[in-house]
Amino acid sequence: MRPLPAKLVLIVCAFELLGLLLYPSAILSEASAKIGLWYQIYIGLSALAAIFAIWKLWKMKKLGVFFYLAMYLVHNLVAVIAGNWQVPVLIIPVIGVALLLPNYKKMV
Repeated sequence: MRPLPAKLVLIVCAFELLGLLLYPSAILSEASAKIGLWYQIYIGLSALAAIFAIWKLWKMKKLGVFFYLAMYLVHNLVAVIAGNWQVPVLIIPVIGVALLLPNYKKMV
């Protein structure tokens, strides 16, 4: 049985995997088409970044934490540029960081 800290990382990975299910509908949505093709490409690239971050977090790699944080920083910047930034978007990343940081020293 895995110790509790590793289970917290597992929870972050599970939520990120659930979030990946939303990417196809976001790419194909009318709202993203109105913003422009660049936004649809960005969503596709961010899905790849999310897969990479999940994989590294699952392997308990510090690079996964950096990628997770960078992904959400870039996402918020793009959301501001696209004009669709909202405060609730910060809730999941803040919870994720709160769960990941106590495990950071245990990662390689």
